[in-house]
Amino acid sequence: SNNIASSTITKKEENDKIKKDGDIISGEEKDIKWTYNTKTKSLIISGSGTITSDIIGTDVPEFTVDFKENLKEVDKEESGKFIYLDDVESIKIEKGIKSIDWGTFNGCDSLKTLEIENGLKEIPMNTFSGCFKLEKAIIPSSVKKINELCFMDSKDLTIYCIKDSEAYKFAKDHKFKYELIEETEQEEEIKENEKKEISVYIIVAILAGLVVIATGAILVVKFVLNK
Repeated sequence: SNNIASSTITKKEENDKIKKDGDIISGEEKDIKWTYNTKTKSLIISGSGTITSDIIGTDVPEFTVDFKENLKEVDKEESGKFIYLDDVESIKIEKGIKSIDWGTFNGCDSLKTLEIENGLKEIPMNTFSGCFKLEKAIIPSSVKKINELCFMDSKDLTIYCIKDSEAYKFAKDHKFKYELIEETEQEEEIKENEKKEISVYIIVAILAGLVVIATGAILVVKFVLNK
């Protein structure tokens, strides 16, 4: 996260979206809410949108260059956001989150545990690359796509997953250790809903086919009668 920006240090601005109360820092933006405990070093993210590095503050550079080209360290308070990329040890992504932008937690080198609740569909490229200390990742069956580079630096990672899920296949294909976990009621409900959706699609397709057949038959009959 030692990025160098080609602009002056930003003065702290009034930002009602970010609040600090003792050990707790919290924020809300674009359908995403997050809470970071500086004592336990845990980050909890909830909402119904897409997690991006600019929303939760992980893209704030540690250094910047002023107009005289002097290298200066960015103060966390001065920046208007808070940098916990190098400090966070656990991340929990709660149900409802739709997606994560690629590379959002890249370089989170103190991260040890990751818990994703049902709802997330994909873990894109480099989302958790550079997480050298990551030991445990709980991945639900709602995740249908995992980029092969998302955990590229997590050599001691154990993936906790449901049998035959995408996470299970990913762990086996990429030689990660894994532990099987039981399906939750929410996951069972999601599967039932998916089955119902498939059934609806099949019924619609059959009805559409019958309409086409019936229409064709009517046209044939008219053609014969006209003869």
